[in-house]
Amino acid sequence: MKKIYLSLLGVMTTLTVCAQQQLLSTYTVDPVTNEKTWQCDYTYENGKTMEEHDIYYYADGTAETKTLHIYDDQGRRLRLEEYEMRNGEYVMTNKWESLEWNEKGLETAWINYDEDENNPGQLVQTLKYIIYRYNGTYPADYDVYAPDGDGGWALYGTVRGEDNSKGELVKLYQEIPWGDMVYTSTKLYEYDDHSWVTKETYTSDAWGNYEYTYENFYDANGVIEKRNRYKDGQFLDIQYYVWGDPTAVLGVKAADVTAPWYDLSGRRLSTPPTKGIYIHKGRKIVMK
Repeated sequence: MKKIYLSLLGVMTTLTVCAQQQLLSTYTVDPVTNEKTWQCDYTYENGKTMEEHDIYYYADGTAETKTLHIYDDQGRRLRLEEYEMRNGEYVMTNKWESLEWNEKGLETAWINYDEDENNPGQLVQTLKYIIYRYNGTYPADYDVYAPDGDGGWALYGTVRGEDNSKGELVKLYQEIPWGDMVYTSTKLYEYDDHSWVTKETYTSDAWGNYEYTYENFYDANGVIEKRNRYKDGQFLDIQYYVWGDPTAVLGVKAADVTAPWYDLSGRRLSTPPTKGIYIHKGRKIVMK
């Protein structure tokens, strides 16, 4: 079975954005060692995401990638370009090319390109997405197509969403036929009284049965602050979100959050800082 992304089902994340704030950075921390394992920083222009810069921390070094978002003069996203750092240079490894948009400017059709396994650095068409319905800003009903070998596209998988009586998306179900078998994936959403997603459960029987569970935690304004992530019931890591005004000058980059932090009484923090005033590297830092 081809090991490619079959849909957005496994990576969709529901984020609640507070007015005048945008996501500046998100990072994961190992719950045992308290060491950072991944971080992504975001840059914006005219309120739109322009770049995502990822760093993965491994025992034998780090890996670096970035994603560029390109828009037209109407504010519609034309494409995403993903790059991987290799030998000191960025090499494009994936591209998402938009074909059509709805009245809200959201993509309703796009083609995905992945790096050719036999020709590193060269991209080939791998999947085509046709979106029929959005729930908010997330695809709820769509079909996935793969190249048919004759220059066209053949249906590869279907994803359908279910809403509850409040109009909240509570389930996404995917089927991928492969030979005589059909692989399935399911994403379930749970909400609180504010319609904030408090729990997401993702299960799949493709490439072995597995289940991911995400528990989301918010501040009083409904802005997500962190999520606990589990795989097959085992604590995987903690993901933190850093929000703020993208035009403001930050006192410290998010990459420094794993260095020692202290409160104003001089007590070292046992968990990464959230909002407030802290001491870091001998200076007072305001975390918004």
